[in-house]
Amino acid sequence: MLLAFDLDKTLVTDDYELPAETLAAVRSARQRGHFVTVLTGRPLRSAHQYLAQLELTVPHAVNHGSLVRAPDGGALRHKRLETDLVDSLIERHLDDLEVEFSCVIDDVLYVRDPASMHWRGAMAESRTITRFRWVPVWRPTRSCSTATAVAQK
Repeated sequence: MLLAFDLDKTLVTDDYELPAETLAAVRSARQRGHFVTVLTGRPLRSAHQYLAQLELTVPHAVNHGSLVRAPDGGALRHKRLETDLVDSLIERHLDDLEVEFSCVIDDVLYVRDPASMHWRGAMAESRTITRFRWVPVWRPTRSCSTATAVAQK
């Protein structure tokens, strides 16, 4: 059986600890023939210590699934969304202040309001958080302009 877990508030406590009891349960599951893996939204940099403690023997995913890693740490799959798709998703919700969203590029988290409580804790751990600003971009292959999230200086 495959057992796939998130880290935060599943294997890892609110105090960012991986309890000894949890580690023992993971080891016990593996000894009984189960495959144990992690699927987390955390960036690799902040997930690494927990992944090492768990001694995973199967692939696992970080950064909201955009990076799937082999047990030895090598990249099995690294997926980035196309700029046009990101533009269209953000453009639809840009004026709706009730919708908070982010764009992650490597270890930088681009958001509407970096001071928002949304960006506290594990989501932001080991990442630079900066405000994005919307810049119209003219593309000759389209009949209208689009926009791209970029860092505001």
